[in-house]
Amino acid sequence: MPADGLDQLRGMDAILFGAVGAPDIPDHVTLWGLRLPICQGFDQYANVRPTRILPGVQSPLRGIEFVTRKVTDGVARIKLGLADHLSLGNLDAKRDWGYAKEYVEAMWLMLQAKDADDYVVATGESHSVRELLEKAFGYLELDYKRHVEIDPRYFRPAEVDHLLGDATKARTKLGWKPKVTFDELVTIMVDYDLDRARRDLAIRDSNLPGRSGTERDDW
Repeated sequence: MPADGLDQLRGMDAILFGAVGAPDIPDHVTLWGLRLPICQGFDQYANVRPTRILPGVQSPLRGIEFVTRKVTDGVARIKLGLADHLSLGNLDAKRDWGYAKEYVEAMWLMLQAKDADDYVVATGESHSVRELLEKAFGYLELDYKRHVEIDPRYFRPAEVDHLLGDATKARTKLGWKPKVTFDELVTIMVDYDLDRARRDLAIRDSNLPGRSGTERDDW
């Protein structure tokens, strides 16, 4: 930064920093030669907040494009005759899935702590997509093998087969631990999507505008 750089910036309404500097400039040059002088020169202060890593956050509000909602929405629509199959990729991938409502509680506990810190929030259990199918379809008394089709398009070239979080720090320092089990989480999500599917069915049968019965046959 030039010697009169701060004077040049004083007339600006705002100074915006990107997440990273120019790719051809080392990070320490951007930090020590630009950002810190500007922050110090304009008497700016850091807002220190805890960092949270929340792998596998799930809820009925999760996007349909994610496999958990894809499954629970799919099984609900199949149960009511709004669809007849569900297309998926790797059924053996394992994930640590937890309930978003409980993860928000963990985030609230982080904000109550005296000192900001970094935490991983997870259940410490992993379940495969196949297990998810067994629980979701079994809950509605269906056999997933009769309705699930394997589509090579959904296999990821760089698939991580097994993801598992360790929330020991959140448990010991914040007193947080998950209470909703995997089976209960699946039930919560299926019930929500079953209710949505029933509304879609009612709209279809009443000839009112709504989602078609086949638009989610494939994802």
